[in-house]
Amino acid sequence: MIIEKCETKEELLIYAKKIIDKIKKEGNKKLARDIVKKILVLFLEKEVIAKMLEDLEKKEEISMSPVTKMLLDLELKGKESGIVEGVMKTINKTAQKMLKKNMNIKDIEEITGLSKEEIEKLQECV
Repeated sequence: MIIEKCETKEELLIYAKKIIDKIKKEGNKKLARDIVKKILVLFLEKEVIAKMLEDLEKKEEISMSPVTKMLLDLELKGKESGIVEGVMKTINKTAQKMLKKNMNIKDIEEITGLSKEEIEKLQECV
């Protein structure tokens, strides 16, 4: 058995992590937890066991290439930027409607969060 072949705790830990990862990837987290709790607990320190159990509970991130990750990040940033852009357009349109109703610039500032300068620029378009 692997445990008996390991000469040091570090070596045991390396092999144990490989085995646990393989079992976890196969979708059997319960078996992996049982191995940690019932077998490895006899050979490793409590802190190491706690860390292994904690790692087992973490949600697994999807493995992807750096290029795929970069493209996904760019897409998410684009969506966020689009949302912010849409909100700003709505705020600007609202401020323009307020200007058309001859509302006080101070009130428009307070309601929309736009600066006086931004409102004055919008006023030129009205």
